[in-house]
Amino acid sequence: MKKYALLILLTILIFIACNDQNKMEDHSKDLAQIKQLINDSDEGWETKNLELVLEGYSDDIDWTNAFGDRRQGKEALSGLLDTIFNLDFVMSGRNNYQEPDITFPSEDIALARSTNIRRSEMA
Repeated sequence: MKKYALLILLTILIFIACNDQNKMEDHSKDLAQIKQLINDSDEGWETKNLELVLEGYSDDIDWTNAFGDRRQGKEALSGLLDTIFNLDFVMSGRNNYQEPDITFPSEDIALARSTNIRRSEMA
């Protein structure tokens, strides 16, 4: 009897595991949208278009750059980027975005990490 109960339990667990795998969503549209937001942000940097850069961020963004400058909230980030866009030694460079690392830890959450290595054009 224990063998049959164990066999039934194992069968149920396998069924549940297979059923969960079938429920996984196709995130190809989400990936394309996230990559487009990154491209728009890149274009915004190159043209100093603050609105285009901020368009893809939520109002409660938590943003940190390579120098450790951290801003929380879109308004605070807007102030920092406005300052950065007026620094010739920073804006003389060109963006070089790497392929973004995008994962979906759940059906409702996407984690996107983009890396930009901005290279100076000043000699």
